[in-house]
Amino acid sequence: MLGGQSATLVYGDESLNGALDVTKAQELVGQHAFAVLGLLGDDGATAVRAYADTSKIPLIVTGASGNALTRTAPSPY
Repeated sequence: MLGGQSATLVYGDESLNGALDVTKAQELVGQHAFAVLGLLGDDGATAVRAYADTSKIPLIVTGASGNALTRTAPSPY
């Protein structure tokens, strides 16, 4: 339960390819995902972050740390 609502964890493997990772994130959001978490590579994380911002969903990056993700353009979500 999160915030009084049930939640299901859906697993999807990342590809370290930005375009493919965005496609996978879109599939998750299409299945009513309210957040995306994980991502290890900067390229995939940066690409998915752009999609997550547009979709207004939180993105929790666990292993990428590029400046575009953390300093120069942090996500508002």
